[in-house]
Amino acid sequence: MVSPFESAAAGAGAAAAAAAAAAAAANNPDAANANDDGEEWFDVELSLDVRCTSGSASVDVTTNDLCLDPRHPGVRPVGFVPSAASTSSAAGGAGAAALNSNGSTTQDSRSRGILLAKLRQGQEIRLRAVARKGIGKDHAKWQPVATAAFAPVPEIAIDQRVASLMSEAQRDEWVGATAGGVFAHDRATGALEVADAERYRFDGECLAKAAELGFPGLLTATAKADEFIFRVEGTGALPVSEIVSKAMGVLEGKLRTLKEALDEEPDE
Repeated sequence: MVSPFESAAAGAGAAAAAAAAAAAAANNPDAANANDDGEEWFDVELSLDVRCTSGSASVDVTTNDLCLDPRHPGVRPVGFVPSAASTSSAAGGAGAAALNSNGSTTQDSRSRGILLAKLRQGQEIRLRAVARKGIGKDHAKWQPVATAAFAPVPEIAIDQRVASLMSEAQRDEWVGATAGGVFAHDRATGALEVADAERYRFDGECLAKAAELGFPGLLTATAKADEFIFRVEGTGALPVSEIVSKAMGVLEGKLRTLKEALDEEPDE
């Protein structure tokens, strides 16, 4: 049996494993959209039946120990590498698969799987996890994106005539007033340069600093109306490039539907 703490950890880990498998299903359209008979499906069942036979050391139970759904073997947790436990369960062995003190994972950290629980001698876990397909619009657990943000592309101009009136110390002070390395001071020419325009935040710090130093006309910054910078951070369920590509496809489909609806409207 499993202690309450380990049981809770296993439940949470199984949920993570199910979510990872669902993400893999979304990442594999050919395997995830239909059964062999062509019928659409949305659920995949993963099972786990393991027992610790170690003496004193605890062993890790990971997503690599999960037994995949034989109906959909292509749907599996992210980074899945079958362990002896999952192979034994898949082969239909009697009772729980035994885990020794070496654990159930490989030595390569990239293929160790997601930790579900730690077991001590005599403890075991038996569970069934359901990976269900869905989209982020229905529930946050299906969102493949952790953070998505956009900002307008800045158009920055530095008046070098004003910059030439500043001392070297003032130029350095002004450059240092803006975080992120947006501006740079070329000591050879004395010019102030835009090192990384995309990091400019329109927070007014550099404008305020220029005015404080007595050079209010040093900088002009405007936002382009037709260009934007998008930053997307994925959860690891899907490659970010694929997320953006699929999002553009969804947006294109919505615009197409809108155009078709407008074309069907009678002229007044």
